[in-house]
Amino acid sequence: MTKFDRTLVIALGLALLALAPAMSAGAPVVLASFQDSGVAVDPAVLALGEEVYLDQCLMCHGSKGRGDGPAARFEDPPPRDLTAGEWVYAVDRTVASIERVLHEGIDDTGMLSFSETLTDEEVHAVAWWVHEAIVLRQE
Repeated sequence: MTKFDRTLVIALGLALLALAPAMSAGAPVVLASFQDSGVAVDPAVLALGEEVYLDQCLMCHGSKGRGDGPAARFEDPPPRDLTAGEWVYAVDRTVASIERVLHEGIDDTGMLSFSETLTDEEVHAVAWWVHEAIVLRQE
């Protein structure tokens, strides 16, 4: 099991623990409609993801994920347009593949690894936010 796999298992376990009180109290658990079906998306996770995106991703990817942020003109190759239909490194555009790119970065690009910059919780949250706010709005 790789470090990323362990991180993903821990994140999913923590998410289930966070949902346990609501589930046992009979409160409804909101499931988002997305490709990674069966996993609850906590609105607090999406809020953190948006905060992280605005702080760490906006400069290159822009406010709408089009790769047109203020720093994009200095990048070679330019940042990924997250609204484009085809991605090279997170081909299936799932939360897990977005997390992998955030953890590992992309060689020979400005997309560095965020493993030492962001916590696992922040990586997880921003991956969810990108998936929900950008990817699904293009499908």
